Amino acid sequence: MLKKLSLLIAQGFLALLPISLTLYFVVWLISTIESSLTPLIPEQFYFP
Repeated sequence: MLKKLSLLIAQGFLALLPISLTLYFVVWLISTIESSLTPLIPEQFYFP
């Protein structure tokens, strides 16, 4: 019983790993693009 429970927990973590890595990459990409384009955008048109 304990072996099956630990297997289910491990499978859950393995299922969440690609989702969390993808979300982290998207947030990193958006923040990198925003920080590199901020000097080019006039202040009146910039909303963080």
